Amino acid sequence: MSQVKQAPSGGRLSLSASLAFAAISLPLAALGLSVGVQLPPYFASQLGVSLAVVGGAFGLVRLMDIWLDPVIGLGMDRTRTRFGRYRVWMMAGAPVLIVSVYMLYNAPKGATLAYLVIWLLAMYLGQSIMGLSHSAWAAVLAKTYE
Repeated sequence: MSQVKQAPSGGRLSLSASLAFAAISLPLAALGLSVGVQLPPYFASQLGVSLAVVGGAFGLVRLMDIWLDPVIGLGMDRTRTRFGRYRVWMMAGAPVLIVSVYMLYNAPKGATLAYLVIWLLAMYLGQSIMGLSHSAWAAVLAKTYE
């Protein structure tokens, strides 16, 4: 990501810089699809957690996640580093996302509702941090509609 630089005033990003910047969207979208489609049946069939419990955990975590995004956004708006406001957040969100996805897809047999809620919350936290920082960074890079 260090190759992506601010576009010159009124200028455009090069195609390679635009592609490098946009590259983060594909894995985040794939992860969102995978979690929604594959994780509930995995917990229900392989780990023996009731599908109703899995659905309840997802619902509970998404309700809690509603309040996380504005808090993360406030933190991003107040961040000032020599690396920029959003790169730091993106780099902070990546390990949270990686560890939590690992823990979800390698859950122990007999995983509990608490286990699922904790790691889903961590995963959505990491995903929110990365997604919001990417979107906010895009708004800074694109000064005009073109």
